Amino acid sequence: MDDDFPSKHVSWGGACRLIPSRFPPVELYEPVADQKDREALKALETLTNPRLSPDGGAGDFLRPDDRHVTQPWLVAPFAYLDPEPTLYSDGSYGVCIVAETEKGALAAAVQRREAFMRATAMPPTRLDMRQLVTPVSATLHDITGWQRVGDSTETRRICQKLREQGSYGVLLASPFRVGESTAVLFRPTAMTRATQAKHYCFVWDGSRISGIYDYSDQTEQTFDPATLITTEARVAA
Repeated sequence: MDDDFPSKHVSWGGACRLIPSRFPPVELYEPVADQKDREALKALETLTNPRLSPDGGAGDFLRPDDRHVTQPWLVAPFAYLDPEPTLYSDGSYGVCIVAETEKGALAAAVQRREAFMRATAMPPTRLDMRQLVTPVSATLHDITGWQRVGDSTETRRICQKLREQGSYGVLLASPFRVGESTAVLFRPTAMTRATQAKHYCFVWDGSRISGIYDYSDQTEQTFDPATLITTEARVAA
C-alpha cells in the first residue's frame, strides 16, 4: 500500500461539528453550588479535568507544539479518549471530525447519536445538541481517492501512521453528502478559535432520530434528518 497521499490546503470558514448540550445552557455547578463558591470549584476542576489543564488540556496526547491551545472546545476531542476503536483511531488517541458544511455536520451528528441511542436501548426522548463553528485552516492529507467502504483496519493504520508523522489530519469525501468533504483532524492547531452557533433538538422516537428543530426557530417546526442525506452510503464515523 502506497502511503504517499497528496497534500491539500483546506480553508473552511464554516466548518462545524455538533456536540451534546443543554438548552438553555446551564453552568456545570449552577444547580448545586452558591454563586460565591463557583469560581473556587472551577479552579478545583482544572486540577482533574484534562481539557482544562494549563499545558493545553490534553497533556501527553498532544504534540509539544500544539500544547499552547487552551480553548476547551478545541482541546476536548483530543483530551478524552474513546475506549473503543473507531474508523480513524485504535482508541489510543483522539481525533476531531468536522464537516465542511452545517448540513454535513448535522447528518454526521444524527448518525452518531442514533448509533449510541440504539446501543443503549434508550426510550423516546429529546437530545439537545450544540453547533460549534470550528474553522479549519491547515494542510491535510487527501485520502479521498483511496477510500474503501468497510476497510476500517487499513484506514486506522493509515491515520495512525500519518498522525505519528505529524500530519494535521486527513481529508475525505463526506459519507452523507455528494460533493462535500469531511476532515478528520489529529491536531487542534488545524482549527482556529471555535464559536458557539445554533442549538438543535434531535427527536429520538425509540428507533431513530425522526425529527430535528432549531431552537432559534420560534415555530419549532421539525424536519426529517433523512433529507440531509444525499448519498446512498452511510459509513460509521
